[in-house]
Amino acid sequence: MKLSLEVPVDEASLKMNYHHQSFFLGSCFSEHISTKLKYFEFNCLCNPMGTFFHPFSIEIFLGQVYSNHRFSKTDVFQYKGVYRCFDAHSKLASLKASDLVNQLNQTIISTNNYLKKANFIWFSLGSAFVYWHKEQERYVANCHQLPANHFRKEFSSVQKIYESLYKIVSYLRSLQPELQIGFSISPVRHIKDGIVENTRSKSHLHTALYQLLEKDQDLVYFPAYEIFHDELRDYRFYASDLVHPNSLGIEYVWNKFKLSNIDSSCFNIMKKIDQWNRGNNHKVLFPNSQSHQQFLKFQERLRLEIENDLKSFQSSK
Repeated sequence: MKLSLEVPVDEASLKMNYHHQSFFLGSCFSEHISTKLKYFEFNCLCNPMGTFFHPFSIEIFLGQVYSNHRFSKTDVFQYKGVYRCFDAHSKLASLKASDLVNQLNQTIISTNNYLKKANFIWFSLGSAFVYWHKEQERYVANCHQLPANHFRKEFSSVQKIYESLYKIVSYLRSLQPELQIGFSISPVRHIKDGIVENTRSKSHLHTALYQLLEKDQDLVYFPAYEIFHDELRDYRFYASDLVHPNSLGIEYVWNKFKLSNIDSSCFNIMKKIDQWNRGNNHKVLFPNSQSHQQFLKFQERLRLEIENDLKSFQSSK
């Protein structure tokens, strides 16, 4: 007896391995997958300017990367004694305007360099709601907890989202023509917008993205949203806020992503890395015991074995 529907996941024609560089951009769900890749020692970069939920924010950022944009002090503002930028998350902030400008410019330079060598990029789209700053007359990636009357909340049409996604792909192919581009819709529900409004928001993202995927057969789609809401369909896979996925849910979706998008030649190395990490995180009760000394020797042998495996993989390129 089948108790749930299984969401089919297409296997990627080109799969990741330890030769490749991967870039993740978008909602916090992209950070969950990239964190897993980093855990297994893949070369991966995620959200250098912080999380982006709306395609407009991603488009603005990649446009800046494509043009090698340089920020100046006019691009930052001070709020409650801290300098911030509307194009970046609050993790990029400083007590000095010049320091923040340097951070932003260094991020643009390093991202440009990384993307030119990248093999894969994955986007996780979060919301069709976006905020317009009234005084500066521009869309923002982050409101930085400024008063709500500084902004106008907008619900983007399918056409506007499609146009933004099209520009995103254009920027990327200009930077790196061989880049494999993948999309997903974040399963995280933005209930602060309202439950019904969140459904409308996700539907606009789905419709716009589907139109793009229909016209560009080289793009890839990973059904993270569908897996969570059609295959799992259970609050035991959510954190206590009933919105974000918990570790069990993340692990389930990660395994789907792994099997469909990572080359099986990496699985043995990944298993060893997982074994080493688990051992390294093990709580030691008697560090001077003979058994623990033997365990340390085993861990060192395993570490060297992993290093040799990774070197062999790289040299086979």
